[in-house]
Amino acid sequence: MLRDTGSRLLILIALFFALFTLSPFWVLTGIDYSIFNIHRIAEICLISGALLTLLLSRRLQHQWTDVFGSLPELGRLGIILFFGMGVASTLSSKLPRYAFLETGLFALLFFLTLIIATEVNHRKESITSKLIAILFFAIATYSVIFHVNVLFPFSNNTFSPGLSNVRQLAQLQAWTLPLVSLPLFFGSKLNTVYRYLIHLAAGLWWSIAFFNSAKGLAISLIVSGLLLALLLSGKQFRLWISIQGKVLLLGLGFYLCFSLISNESSYLTHIGDSVNVRAILWHEAFAYIIDSPILGVGPIHYANHYNGLGAHPHNSLLQIAAEWGLPAALIMLSLFFWGFVSWIRKCMTSATPIEIALTYSLLCGAIYSLVSGTIVMPISQVTMCLVVGLMLGMHQKCSVNARLSQPKNKPQWLLVAAVLLILIRFTSVLFPEVLHLSRDEFVWIVTHSENGHTTLHPRFWQQGWISRP
Repeated sequence: MLRDTGSRLLILIALFFALFTLSPFWVLTGIDYSIFNIHRIAEICLISGALLTLLLSRRLQHQWTDVFGSLPELGRLGIILFFGMGVASTLSSKLPRYAFLETGLFALLFFLTLIIATEVNHRKESITSKLIAILFFAIATYSVIFHVNVLFPFSNNTFSPGLSNVRQLAQLQAWTLPLVSLPLFFGSKLNTVYRYLIHLAAGLWWSIAFFNSAKGLAISLIVSGLLLALLLSGKQFRLWISIQGKVLLLGLGFYLCFSLISNESSYLTHIGDSVNVRAILWHEAFAYIIDSPILGVGPIHYANHYNGLGAHPHNSLLQIAAEWGLPAALIMLSLFFWGFVSWIRKCMTSATPIEIALTYSLLCGAIYSLVSGTIVMPISQVTMCLVVGLMLGMHQKCSVNARLSQPKNKPQWLLVAAVLLILIRFTSVLFPEVLHLSRDEFVWIVTHSENGHTTLHPRFWQQGWISRP
């Protein structure tokens, strides 16, 4: 049964990333939904499928509750308090129905993360390598499609084909650039051809980082790299960093070649505009914090007042503080530092390449979330769950197999009840939205057009504003 649940999870994750890979060709389907909305629907299908597997497997329920129960008591209490604050903020908000979309989604993402951690904890080597392989094949294929599009454009957005905004690709790269060379460490006797192909794919993925002009991504990579160098040492770290350096230089070479051929602009351009916009968005978030410091204005309610610039503040900490309240933000920050310090203490004295890569990924993703919508966009949300789930599963000390015979009906039924309650409520809010997405976008475009042009600012959906003036 355990093998079946793991296989189902792998299939669901593979299908999600396959959709991302094929996103550039979405327009050919003729389906009216925007690709961002399809990514959101696919994310919800992935989570729902994983939770259905959890509900149908008593063994997986035992293991899930054991993984959660093996967290330190303060950690469990912090998680419960965080979501409790989210529920309180939701109930006190102006539009509780919309607020629950985000509160419920965050709760479901938490369940997904622990499902991944549970499977990894009990089958570390096999499922870990398969999850990394799925991610690698998806981004390798997309990298080829991206560079073909640079030379022979078939997408309106040259620097993020199949995505509504280039920054969404940068958010995915923040999590995955540190992971892309990991397949080189999975086999000591890899065929030379395979090694060259992995180097090629990794170099192409790094090339995109130079193409997409994401200043926040560059800063995140540099800062997290410096922190990594301060925290780590040893033979494995030197080996990993040397390979990362090689694929980075290979990516720079690809970028220079392709940019010369396609006559595209250089990296790190137009920095002033994005900085000014973020300053305005952050100032608005601070205003919400001052007005509602305890419970915030409500989850997703930054998108309740149209500002013409963004439906979220492009800063994870400010977003939680403004919408969920300062206590929730402090709890989130405390949980992050507690988890990171615990990870460092347990594994960094003799870190393996995958532990090094995951550390770099977590640091880079967390830092980039302070200047972007990393915790908002569906692709980066799923990748975040994958990274955190891998880290938690690799280093949780559980002994489920030795205790399966012991009755655990109470925690199991609490888990089942919580999952069903959230799913039912989440679905009741979601379906009316899904049925009218295209119509609502059309109405918004018509009513907010300026000189024939309208910009959609994504949040939960592509048209992210929940207010309907």
